Amino acid sequence: MSAQPADILIRPGQEGDRAGIAQAVAEAFYEYFRAIGKSRQEIAGLLAHLVQPERFTVAVGPDGQVLGAVGCGDERGYSVEPLKEPVMRSLGPVRGFFALQVMRDEFRRPRTFEPGEGHVDWVAVRENARGQRLAGRMLAHLLARRQYPLYTLDVVAGNEHVMPIYESVGFREVRREKEKGGWYKGFRFRHIMACRPSEDTAHG
Repeated sequence: MSAQPADILIRPGQEGDRAGIAQAVAEAFYEYFRAIGKSRQEIAGLLAHLVQPERFTVAVGPDGQVLGAVGCGDERGYSVEPLKEPVMRSLGPVRGFFALQVMRDEFRRPRTFEPGEGHVDWVAVRENARGQRLAGRMLAHLLARRQYPLYTLDVVAGNEHVMPIYESVGFREVRREKEKGGWYKGFRFRHIMACRPSEDTAHG
């Protein structure tokens, strides 16, 4: 039986959540990672070495299982860091080299941050926990902590169906950013959304 919303705790990530965060991200973004990993388990095993748990907000079930995770980077670092040594060790020199190029391009967004900006990424909910508004609850918890005066995120063209989730906690589209190499990535631009938390936006 799946956990009920009232039984799920939303809190900042901890070191002990590392494997659970990696599993949630690998499962939610499997289609993206298929180019660098043969299975969800292989991808999760690799990500377990790359996620920075303290940069995540997690949803945890009554059994302690991580059901969802939301990462947030800033000018000091990213929530998932493409570290050369564990990538090469896990994938080997050829696949590892390719994977690092992909990761560095995608994980390190944005390249530069505005003063006081936190950039939200890896909004991931495991398949067995979907339909419980966990993404919105995790985002609301993150905004309520007010670590930054400005939060941003991006949504690739074609994924507009997720934008209402972000709008429900206060994000609004501020511009569209043309994607470099979009012709082979499969999308031409990203929707850039922003939120400045206030008492009436950080709800959930």
